[in-house]
Amino acid sequence: MEKSKETVDVAKFIIAYYNNLGETISQLKLHKVLYYTQAWYLVNFDGEPIFTEEPEAWLNGPVYPSVYREFPSKKFAPLKVGSFADALKKPSTIFEEQKAAMNFTAREEKFMDAIFKKYGAMQDLLLVYTTHEEDPWINARKGLPPFSRSNEKITLESMRTYYKKRLES
Repeated sequence: MEKSKETVDVAKFIIAYYNNLGETISQLKLHKVLYYTQAWYLVNFDGEPIFTEEPEAWLNGPVYPSVYREFPSKKFAPLKVGSFADALKKPSTIFEEQKAAMNFTAREEKFMDAIFKKYGAMQDLLLVYTTHEEDPWINARKGLPPFSRSNEKITLESMRTYYKKRLES
């Protein structure tokens, strides 16, 4: 990859991906799919991030503040990408436009397809519980009461290290 992408652009690509399949994705699930995309990208692409924004360790798992602000909806509401003018476009057209704008390599596309299928198949709350069992989120929230709000960062290095160990074990 030439240079990292913007987090919001990757989020829009993910939304378009699911909409193209006739599926919806919620704000809650979007953040977890973004998180796992980044985590496994760091492992599979020599420690290079797909985007540079670090997630925050919120109560319901990793959240990317820029994406949260871009799609200010309720946790479980289905998200769509595009402007009002795009409402008449087919989901496949919007997906192809997003895909072209991202300029992914064939390897990156294959990688993301695998990630989106694995984590997209999981229920929203299962993704929350899964992130709560993993070291990057746990360590970022160390010392906080269980139901406390947090904007502590989950570092890219903690993600890379943790998921690399998982891959090797």
